[in-house]
Amino acid sequence: MIQNTKVDILKNLSQSVIDGDVETAKKLSKIVIENNIPSIEAINEGLSKGVEAMGDRFGKGDIFLPELILSSDAMNAGLEILLSNLKTGEKIERKGKIVLGTVKGDVHEIGKNIVAALLASKGFEIIDLGTDVDPKEFLNKARETGADMIGMSSLMTTSRIYQKDTIKLAEDMGIRDKYYLLVGGGVIDPPWVVEIKSDGYGKMAPDAVKLCEMLMKEKPQTPIKIPLIVE
Repeated sequence: MIQNTKVDILKNLSQSVIDGDVETAKKLSKIVIENNIPSIEAINEGLSKGVEAMGDRFGKGDIFLPELILSSDAMNAGLEILLSNLKTGEKIERKGKIVLGTVKGDVHEIGKNIVAALLASKGFEIIDLGTDVDPKEFLNKARETGADMIGMSSLMTTSRIYQKDTIKLAEDMGIRDKYYLLVGGGVIDPPWVVEIKSDGYGKMAPDAVKLCEMLMKEKPQTPIKIPLIVE
C-alpha cells in the first residue's frame, strides 16, 4: 500500500523506476501532484535516483539491457506527467542535450539504446532518431532542438561512412563548430575517429557517457584535446 508522506512517495517513485513499472510510475507521479510536492523535487529525488541506480548496476554488470530499458520507460512515463505540472520558477537542470541515432544504412540499435538509457540516468536530454538516419536529419534535428551534441552509431563497415558524411555536411553548412559530433559502434576505432575529424569516441556504453560528461564540463581556459577518445 502506498503511503502518502512525501518521503514514502518519493521512495516508492524511485522504486517504480528500479522495478521498470510504468503504471506505478504514472500513478505515483499523479500522487505527487495531488500532494503538492514540487515536480522538480519528485524528478530529482524520485525518478532520477531510480534510473541512476539502475545505470550503476548496468555498469557493474549486475543487470542487463532489457531491465535498463524498462527502467528508462518507467522514468519517461513519470517524467511526462511531472514536466506538464512544473510551476513557475521550477527548472530542470540538464547536463546537456544530445541527438542520437544509428546512421543511414544500419538498423542496429541495441548499443545506441544502452547509451541513451545511461545518458538519461545521468541527466542528459535525449533526442533519439532511431535507425537508418540520414546525415541531414542529424543536423536538422540538432538545429531544431538546440542540441549540444550529435551521437552517431554504426555497427557495419559499409555504413560508418555516413558518420564521415555527416561531419563533412556540417562543415559545408557552416555549422561544424556548433555541436560536438561524436561516434561509436562496434566497427569504430581511434584511427577512424581521427580520419573523419570527429570530436570524440567511447568504446563501450559507459565510456560514451563519460565522454559526454567530460565534454559538457569543458571550460574555455582548460580546453579538452579533440578528439577525446575514452576507452
